[in-house]
Amino acid sequence: MQIRIQFLILNLTYALAYFAGGYFGTLLAAPPSNASPIWPAAGIALAGILLHGKKLIPGIFLGAFAAQVYAFQDFSSFDKGFVSVMVGLIAAFGSCLQALLGVTLIKRFVGEHDPLVEDKKILRFLLLGGPVSCTVSASIGIAMLYFRNIIVADDVWVGWGIWWVGDSIGVTIFTPLLLLFSPRSGGFWKVRRNFIAYPLLALLIIVMAAFQYSQMFEQDRVAGKFQRQVARLHGALQEEVSGHVEIIEVLKSLFDSSKHIERHEFAHFTRPILARYKSIQALSWIPAISAGERIRLQTEERFLIYEQDEQQNLHAAGQRDSYFPIYYVAPEESNGRALGFDINSNPGVRQTLRQVIDSGEARATPRIKLVQDRQVKHSIVIYAPVYQKNAPLESVAQKRRFFTGFVACAIRIEDILTKVISQVADVELVLTINDDGRLLYSSPTREPENRLSFSNLEQGLPIHLAGHTWQVRYRASRDFYSSQQSWATWWLLLGGLMLTSLTGLGLMLLTGRAARVEELVNIKTRDLECVNQHLNQEMAKRHKLQIEQGSRTRVLEQLAKGDSLNHVLQRIALDVEQQHSDMLCSILLLDSNKRCLYNGASPSLPAFYVKAIDGIVIGEGVGACGTAAYRKQTVIVEDILKHPFWREFNSLLSQTELRACWSEPVISSKNNVLGTFAIYYRQPQAPNAEDLAFIKRMAQLVAIAIEWKNNESEQRIAATTFQSHEAIVVTDREGTILRVNEAFSNITGYSESEAVGQNPRILSSGHHEPSFYRQMFKTLKHEGRWQGEIWNRRKNGEVYPEWMMVTAVKNEDDIVSHYVAIFSDITEKKAAEKEIHDLAFYDPLTGLPNRRLLLDRLKHEIVSAKRHRYFGALFFLDLDHFKRLNDSMGHQVGDELLIQVSQRINKLLREEDTACRLGGDEFIVLVSAHSLSLAQATDQAADLAERIRETINQPFSLLGSPHHFSTSIGISIYPDSTDQPGAVIQQADTAMYRAKEMGRNGISFFRPSMQEQADRRLILEKEMRHAIERGEFVLFYQPQVDRLGEVISAEALIRWRHPEKGMISPAEFIPVAEETQLILLVGQWVLKEACRQIKCWDEQGKVLDHVAVNVSSRQFRQTDFVEQVEKALADAGVSAKRLMIELTEGCVIENIEDTIEKMRALKNMGIEISIDDFGTGYSSLSYLKQLPLSQLKIDQSFVRDIVSDLNDAVIVETIINMAKNMGLNVIAEGVETQAQMDFLQDKGCRNFQGYFFSPPVAADRLMIQSHRRLVAASLQDEP
Repeated sequence: MQIRIQFLILNLTYALAYFAGGYFGTLLAAPPSNASPIWPAAGIALAGILLHGKKLIPGIFLGAFAAQVYAFQDFSSFDKGFVSVMVGLIAAFGSCLQALLGVTLIKRFVGEHDPLVEDKKILRFLLLGGPVSCTVSASIGIAMLYFRNIIVADDVWVGWGIWWVGDSIGVTIFTPLLLLFSPRSGGFWKVRRNFIAYPLLALLIIVMAAFQYSQMFEQDRVAGKFQRQVARLHGALQEEVSGHVEIIEVLKSLFDSSKHIERHEFAHFTRPILARYKSIQALSWIPAISAGERIRLQTEERFLIYEQDEQQNLHAAGQRDSYFPIYYVAPEESNGRALGFDINSNPGVRQTLRQVIDSGEARATPRIKLVQDRQVKHSIVIYAPVYQKNAPLESVAQKRRFFTGFVACAIRIEDILTKVISQVADVELVLTINDDGRLLYSSPTREPENRLSFSNLEQGLPIHLAGHTWQVRYRASRDFYSSQQSWATWWLLLGGLMLTSLTGLGLMLLTGRAARVEELVNIKTRDLECVNQHLNQEMAKRHKLQIEQGSRTRVLEQLAKGDSLNHVLQRIALDVEQQHSDMLCSILLLDSNKRCLYNGASPSLPAFYVKAIDGIVIGEGVGACGTAAYRKQTVIVEDILKHPFWREFNSLLSQTELRACWSEPVISSKNNVLGTFAIYYRQPQAPNAEDLAFIKRMAQLVAIAIEWKNNESEQRIAATTFQSHEAIVVTDREGTILRVNEAFSNITGYSESEAVGQNPRILSSGHHEPSFYRQMFKTLKHEGRWQGEIWNRRKNGEVYPEWMMVTAVKNEDDIVSHYVAIFSDITEKKAAEKEIHDLAFYDPLTGLPNRRLLLDRLKHEIVSAKRHRYFGALFFLDLDHFKRLNDSMGHQVGDELLIQVSQRINKLLREEDTACRLGGDEFIVLVSAHSLSLAQATDQAADLAERIRETINQPFSLLGSPHHFSTSIGISIYPDSTDQPGAVIQQADTAMYRAKEMGRNGISFFRPSMQEQADRRLILEKEMRHAIERGEFVLFYQPQVDRLGEVISAEALIRWRHPEKGMISPAEFIPVAEETQLILLVGQWVLKEACRQIKCWDEQGKVLDHVAVNVSSRQFRQTDFVEQVEKALADAGVSAKRLMIELTEGCVIENIEDTIEKMRALKNMGIEISIDDFGTGYSSLSYLKQLPLSQLKIDQSFVRDIVSDLNDAVIVETIINMAKNMGLNVIAEGVETQAQMDFLQDKGCRNFQGYFFSPPVAADRLMIQSHRRLVAASLQDEP
């Protein structure tokens, strides 16, 4: 039951949340589809199902249904209410399907419950949950609105786009927000909350505030426009209606002024009126006819009077006292059917007629159907009374008595409105006219019958017409909304929401990367902690072994010296307790009868306890020690008070703190029990493998001590003692080997028979000077012992380190009789220490010092240099194009190259110099400070750098084939401008990049200006990226003219209008763009902008043969370059022959096969190709013959001195003649004087470009007349 309640609460909560999000979205809904540019509910649905699963679908469906019904509600009728419900159901289905699709895609391609810390997963999450899945709801919703006639076909795509964008933005903003604040999200989401949620919410609030302010301003503008249109239309309508009243008064005055008006006079009078007022259907004279006069008219004039019945059929009028027949009517052609009709027979106008007679004023009828109208058309008629001339009219009775007839004006309302609306320009309104609550007129609209109304602009105004007051209600039409709707507000909102979405994406990426970095740091920290822990454990273990070894050595020394057994055993016990502070040691000796154990050494056990157990009989169950001696096996008692072996000792143990005992039997070389070695603890304790091994080693040491003392025979002593793991050598006083143990043979490779009789010099490695051995024997002589590390040689020639202790043994006369040496092999220990040292200070690939060791040595070198006033140098080497090798031949070959490079560098260095590898293909050479002056240091550094450069230029053997490489070297002299190690390295790095800029394979010394230049370049690169985003780049165009001075083409030249620095030269920013890949974005923009400008000039009638665009080598080498050019032309809608591509010679010959393929593709499209700066490169004539060129451009460096420099003149003439012979066009750039122009023309050049004609100018200043001659181009636009 509780689970069901929780299920209901959860679904209702999300239903309310979805409805709230939907309500918020509807506040921003835009007609005609009522779609919102932000739909938070989409993000709520996706986050809800991600957090709670499919069980949340009922709640999402309910919330979506309520939100959509609210958005499209219209319950004015049952049919419209049914449509609203169906719209809600279908849209809710689409919302649920969209959320399920988003969750499915995220789980499939991102992962369930992924913390979203990786860039690609964050992008997949937002892309799949947002733009991809959000196509579902938009497609279903817009299709449903279209088929329900709620929107028309013209609005489908706009509505779909707004719906899709709204759902996508709702997901990208609100899904992360809900995940951040949800208690079901992981702890990492909570950590990211402060860095994502609050900035995102603040930005969203700012965007919505800006939108609301803009929308209020826009609403005020549209409302003002609406009111002005209403005023204009209403004024025109009032004026037109009033004009008709004036007409009826004029017609009335005609009959008032004459006693009798003939029919032709009436027609003549009304003709100009009808010609002016097209909305008048009829003007008529309606006399009052008595029954007698009716007979006369019928007899004399054959004028019949008729009336209509209830079925609207005409028949002769019945007998009555008076009639009001239509006697005159104009125009009679279209209204002849009305002649003779008794208007008083129409019940709809009788009251109006009485009011007209009694008031003496004109009155209008309600909406009626005229008798002459066979179709259903509605009109109104204005009647005015005519009385006998000069008759008294003070009373109603007088007016009725002297009344003679009516003048009438019939008006079609549609005609009035048509005329008024046609006369009032730019009016986009619909209106309804009501007369006393009855609909008089309603404008036709283009909306479907069931179309939802989005209009909130209405205004009602009265119009007074002949005793009637019309209520006119004006509404904005669909065309009004279409024409007045400004998308600026919506673009502001959309831009702000997109900014908010991208900000959320950026914050997620930043926090994800920070989390990954933190995770990597934690992993590395844990790895280091593990390594440190392992090293500490190893060091602790080795330390314990060293202590234990020291104890064993001391015991052996004591035995060799002849110390008593009790003293030796006491030493063993104390050493054990010193090594392990929680252990209490006890050594018991078995008596000669092999029955009882008596105390050998128990330094820390209570005295009463030692006394109590002294002499206990061994046997099964007699404590741990008695049982161990009896069994000849290790006995472990983890808890003494609970173990049956100690039951009879309970009363004794209760007086002590002893709670655990591990006992090991002491076994002789002949497998006899000599006693026990026991360890006590003050708390229950179980041993591990290391503990068991330790007590066994100690028991073995005790056995050695006991056997040494129990056996007086030298053979037995040797047999027992030599069982040690350490090598033991006994020599006489002259150094002749008398005895060795098995460990000696294992370590040295010499058997006992090979060693005995020899001098220990057979082990000498030659690593130590004679002084080392003299000092050893000096120590032995004065102190009686020596210990230390020594390098010896095995029998197989292998040199190894050992730790040796030598003791001089003296006889009773205090004279040295023997020497005992004990040593152990410490090769593994030394190897471990070396491995740790190498990992910390050396590069594992090349074996060179790493950055850490370099900084340490550099620091000491700088201190030494400053102290002695010397100078040294630091080289920063970077292999040129190493990445190309790595990518093409693999990392294994790259590693082999790095190893060979390190070996070559090391061969050139002195012993005191240091070569190190920083990483990748970067090396540093530290030249020790020995130079007495800065100049000397510079010369020596330059010499060494040149030798390094030359040795690296020599071919390397990789995979059996020779390969050539080069290096760029930067040099910093220390301590010149800085004494900080990091700064010295940075200076050399800066100088190295300077060497690369100068063409690679070079050497450059650091100068302070380099750092300033590097800083400027970094700032310039950053500003260029912003310039691309903000559109600060512009194209200027320099005209290209023919020999007559007519403009035939132009060259597009990029300029940078910096908002603060003004115009920046291309020479300053183009090289930076080339190095940072920005040239690709800049080049693509130049192509598109140039094509766009060609189209613009074409539309203005400014036609050029072509526009030339310079293309960089990096841009031209893109695999899709041809497709980029084709797309730029297609987007602009210009012909390919209108574009010329200019390439440098270096670009052309860089990869001739690729060049020819792309140039042919461009040529086939119709694009002209020119070689720019021709003559400055190294083009081969054989290559030029293969290239599909159109033009050669003579470089301005040749043109500049063409008149004064014979060499330049010859080169130019040669280029012109070569171009003619190859069938190519030729153009000279940089023409600045008339003399240059004359020379070029004389040599056959026909096309020119330069400041002599015009500098580069903005596009709007390049003015070309129809005959294409340059006119009045402003020379002030020169950038």
